[in-house]
Amino acid sequence: MKVFVSALAWFSGLIGLAICMPLLLLNAFFASPQGISNGSRLLMRVLIAFFFVRVTVSNLETARRQGPCVFMANHASFFDHFALAAYLPGMHRGMEAGEHFSWPIWGTFLRKTGFVAVDRSSAAASMRSMKLAAAKITDEGASMLILPEGTRSRDGKLLPFNRLPFSVPRTARCPLVPVGLKGPFRIKNKNSWLLRPGRIEMIFGEPIPADEVERLSAKELAALTRARIAALIA
Repeated sequence: MKVFVSALAWFSGLIGLAICMPLLLLNAFFASPQGISNGSRLLMRVLIAFFFVRVTVSNLETARRQGPCVFMANHASFFDHFALAAYLPGMHRGMEAGEHFSWPIWGTFLRKTGFVAVDRSSAAASMRSMKLAAAKITDEGASMLILPEGTRSRDGKLLPFNRLPFSVPRTARCPLVPVGLKGPFRIKNKNSWLLRPGRIEMIFGEPIPADEVERLSAKELAALTRARIAALIA
């Protein structure tokens, strides 16, 4: 039965991708910067529904009041990206591995929607990527989404957080909002192609104010953010 349900969810989800992806690209090419976020939010919600996944959101109003900021969330499934794009408030952009920008269709979408490519070829190149992400906040007024684990967890537990991404809110002098995602690992994890339809809980934590972000070192800020996300998903 699990295999049948998974196959049905994949079949429905692929139909959703075939419908939503061209619309996402059209939105990316022709919408205003704010319109890109608005359109992506709507279409990602539609896409998630095609996979028989639903999302509940807690404490969204607190996040809305922050203005441009950095959202940081745990990462256990590729559904994390869909859920976050569907419910993050305001105009927002994200960071993605540089090699993903060469993928057909998806790479075009990333470039046109203003995602920042993370160049991992050297420490200096990675730092340049972080500065570009900070500029999205200070120059364009867009919030940034960062997944500080850097890769999906294989057991659903939080991985160590990379410190480098914490230079983004410190450079931009903006608040950092922790986001906890409960449920994506059970729905689809890195270890299996089995898809289990269900519910994702998205919980926005209390923001870390800009003055505290500036005061803390990257190591201290990473530890604080990890502790807050751990509490949200416990």
